[in-house]
Amino acid sequence: MENPNKTSLPASQAPSNLTTLREGMGDRSMTQSGSTAAEMVSAQTEAEVKAGFALAQMNQRNEEDSRVGILRACQNPKFAEKAIYKKPIGKTTLEGPSIRFAEEMIRNWRNVKIIQQIIFDSPRNRIVRVICYDLQANIPYGEDIIIDKTVERKFANDRDVISERVNSRGEKVAIVIATEDEVKIKQAANVSKAIRNNGLRLIPAHIVDEAMDKCRETMRSGVKQDPEAGKRKLMDYFAKIGIVPSDLEKYLGKPIEQIIPADLVDLQAVYNSIKDGEATWAEIISAKENPATDGAAHVQAETDIEKSWDANVKTGSPATHTHPGAQQAVPQKEK
Repeated sequence: MENPNKTSLPASQAPSNLTTLREGMGDRSMTQSGSTAAEMVSAQTEAEVKAGFALAQMNQRNEEDSRVGILRACQNPKFAEKAIYKKPIGKTTLEGPSIRFAEEMIRNWRNVKIIQQIIFDSPRNRIVRVICYDLQANIPYGEDIIIDKTVERKFANDRDVISERVNSRGEKVAIVIATEDEVKIKQAANVSKAIRNNGLRLIPAHIVDEAMDKCRETMRSGVKQDPEAGKRKLMDYFAKIGIVPSDLEKYLGKPIEQIIPADLVDLQAVYNSIKDGEATWAEIISAKENPATDGAAHVQAETDIEKSWDANVKTGSPATHTHPGAQQAVPQKEK
């Protein structure tokens, strides 16, 4: 009789055999080999998932307890200010849950295992597999992330230059081979986004939305109590990443002295998006200066959001687990 507690990774999610890349004069080929190391990693991962599955069945989550823990965290002003980001998508903007928000949600939801594996590595690329596994429901969501081992630098100096391009500001930048530290930074950022996107799919949408609303409420309450202190703190945050108060005035379209609490909440979300690598200040300003103004642009903006929003995370009904709590701020159609 089959053991009801037995579980294993789906074939599409299971670690693949080691892949080797060979590059020669003008050609490149990949071959797979069932190496002992790859088999050991696969066996270890499966054993960890099985052990986690067994523990999850003995210590099952209480959804209401998890919900209460999540909302309690959202009442903390320090957490709430890091919970939401805002970035340009096409000719509009998108608000969504930050990486820090997703980490806290997953921690409180419990019985979720995060699996990270490097399944391919070459001098030019690295592929990392990220799986978010709900051990209690036996549901995995995951994706393979391709890390390009190059970075853009305005001044190449002694770096190995691969090519050059002109950026959005009309400046020539060099594409150079990344150092190991730079690859690790890129990998960490992309893995964090993958964990957020796939981890939030395991949590009911109504809990995610409620938590996002609670974070907004906490932020509004905080800035209303002492708007001047909130203003100074945000200006200090932006100054650390090279954005001065006059830049913020350009974004808001008014002097710093006229900032209201709602502006501070908006600026905090913008800062989070830059800090998490979701967008650059140049992209945010460009979207602000070139808003959609007609119905056709509105439709195009919605299409851009659908295409650009992180893979497999789309709007869903509160009864599904596929909505990450993003609030799409799109222009209203003219009547």
